[in-house]
Amino acid sequence: MSLPHRNLLRFALLLGVLFSVASARLINAQTSDTPSNFEQVAAAFKTSEPITPEINPTSYLESRISQLETELKSLKVGVSPCHCESGASAGSRNRAGWYGGAGVVWFKPHFKEAFQYSKTTIPLNQNNPQVPSPNSQRTQDLVPFQYDYQATGRYWLGFKNANQVGLRMDYWGFDANGASSSNTALIDFTTGATTLYGAHAVNIIFPANIATTLPGQTLVTQDSVKTNMLNLYGTYDTVFNGIEVSTGAGLRFANFEQDIRADVYADPTTTGPAVASLEWFRRFKGAGPSLKFEGKKRLACSRFSALASGGGALLFGKKEISRGVYEDVTPSAAQVPATLNFSEADEVVGVGEMSLGLEWSTALSNGCQLNLRGTYEGQLWSEGGAPTLGFLGYEGFGLLGELRR
Repeated sequence: MSLPHRNLLRFALLLGVLFSVASARLINAQTSDTPSNFEQVAAAFKTSEPITPEINPTSYLESRISQLETELKSLKVGVSPCHCESGASAGSRNRAGWYGGAGVVWFKPHFKEAFQYSKTTIPLNQNNPQVPSPNSQRTQDLVPFQYDYQATGRYWLGFKNANQVGLRMDYWGFDANGASSSNTALIDFTTGATTLYGAHAVNIIFPANIATTLPGQTLVTQDSVKTNMLNLYGTYDTVFNGIEVSTGAGLRFANFEQDIRADVYADPTTTGPAVASLEWFRRFKGAGPSLKFEGKKRLACSRFSALASGGGALLFGKKEISRGVYEDVTPSAAQVPATLNFSEADEVVGVGEMSLGLEWSTALSNGCQLNLRGTYEGQLWSEGGAPTLGFLGYEGFGLLGELRR
């Protein structure tokens, strides 16, 4: 209530109290044994001792006005659909103590411009069926690696003091085999076209290639990817404009492995010895500085919060690449050793990651805080994508749970 309105109310109530006191005195004077005419009553009123009320009118008015204002504020609060505490308190991290969690993330590898094998179609030479068609009439299709979403584990443990400073450790690993393939060279007797299959390693200076060269020969390919990451962070949490912000800086330890093998067999049974083989692998192990951040905003007064996170690392370590080939069909292959090794090479690998998600939080009867979240995540590695030059990415969906004390 504004000051002018308050003063006006006080003045009106004061006049009412004074009028009530004067009226009471007049009535008492008229009903007593004192003279009944007006002048006598007035004289008696003037000469009588002033009557002191039991309470101070001014103090009473101020107390009553304050009470009315308090009731008015309570009514305004009651109109609100809910009352939220400061920050995203439903799942707040602003409590000191231990916390830990685990979850499953279904990740799928994505390779940039990398392929598992090739399919070459040679049409019938219409001018001279006894002579193969020239390269200008041939078509080669590169078949990419095929991976499904793989369930992977993620685990973390941390502690934070009352100043929102703490330590955190987390681990994630991926280990999966790609879809193997088996393709047999053949001749289409309807069109006369011949289809051949090959495997290639072209991401180092000396390329290597094997292929089916006769109908009935079969190419079998297999590949796998393995990744492990361990992070050690110092953390700091704060709240900015109602958004919980969690930051971390520390070290990341990681290793990456990729294996590819292809064999050509004399017939579709693939039971005999291979008539040609190509094996390729890459290894990297390193460590380096890592940063991360996460922002979380409570949705209205619900138990849900929207979140987004990001981070990255620069890993410095050692790299190893090895390529072995038997019956290489690459031109001038006789001048290149069958086995090539590139070992103990200093390498730097950049890793970036992002995540979006939704979190649900509740307080448990034992005093712990339970947080459940679903996420959509992505990672980008500057090392990967063999057997051609490129990048490796992981994309997936996660379901994770956390307890905070």
